[in-house]
Amino acid sequence: MMALTPGAADPEDKKIEIVGAGLAGLVCAIVLAKVNRRVVVRERHEDVGHRFRDDFQRLENWTADGNVPDELAEAGVAADFDHFGVTDGVVFDSRATAHRVHGSQPLFYLLRRGNATGTLDRALLDRARAAGVEVRFNDRVKRTAGNMILAGRPRRADLIAVGYVFDTTMADGAWLAFGAEIASKGYAYLLVHQGRGAVASYMFSGFHDQAEYLAATVSYFKRHAGLKMQKPRGFGGFRECPIAAHGDAGWKPGDGRTRGPRGIDYLVGKLGSNDTDVLGQAYRLSLPMRLLLPFARFHYRNPLQDRSCSHNNCNCVWCQHGAHEVADT
Repeated sequence: MMALTPGAADPEDKKIEIVGAGLAGLVCAIVLAKVNRRVVVRERHEDVGHRFRDDFQRLENWTADGNVPDELAEAGVAADFDHFGVTDGVVFDSRATAHRVHGSQPLFYLLRRGNATGTLDRALLDRARAAGVEVRFNDRVKRTAGNMILAGRPRRADLIAVGYVFDTTMADGAWLAFGAEIASKGYAYLLVHQGRGAVASYMFSGFHDQAEYLAATVSYFKRHAGLKMQKPRGFGGFRECPIAAHGDAGWKPGDGRTRGPRGIDYLVGKLGSNDTDVLGQAYRLSLPMRLLLPFARFHYRNPLQDRSCSHNNCNCVWCQHGAHEVADT
């Protein structure tokens, strides 16, 4: 949300305050600073990446024709954080059949989150400051005023992720798996790079049973990928997945949430026999998908908040870190 004063001449009128020093807030600050706006970022916590513990995350790279680091550079944000492009991996369908996949360019970039040197969060903070952005920590904003952009966290949870980061002796690799027993209406993944790994379940429902899904995910990858964990540290997160008005962002009718197991197995089989460029083609809206889009939007017109969680005496990620923090921002 942003309110700018038209034709302002006073230097103070050119100041823009951004609430939130997350990825969106810092990237926005960098872009604005590069066009000579005075930018102040106000963050309620004491540092960037406060929710993360040097966790691995994936920066997807298959839904568009370009390459994510190049797109960041065009926006004025150099990819000067630790990242590794992954072009090969294994996808398990709903019957636990393994399909090896390969992309002509990285399927995703593996990166680290948190406040340590080399993480995405720290790199963006350093770049923002270098561009002249003032970042204020422990600065809680209680009401909007002036030229302000709200770059806060999601106000609802359409999906949650729960998992572990760990040390390991496993060889590098990337595994993705589908199955009702490991992720309710979602998927699970295992990522390993240079002696560190992450394993997690992404679920659209069943939040209250996150511990059971995570235990099943760990067991699954021990059986099918030889998972070996040392010093596991738990992590969790949540996000919104809206269906965009024109279908050019967010979730689409072609996603796994609406295709079901048979559709997922078909797509995974195609990935195993083709370059994963087919995945990008499946993500983009074809004419039939465009025709189905209004029906999908109608079906998901209400928030996808998980109905299985009563939010009473619950330890799920959303209950721990969601509404209680977001509502009073």
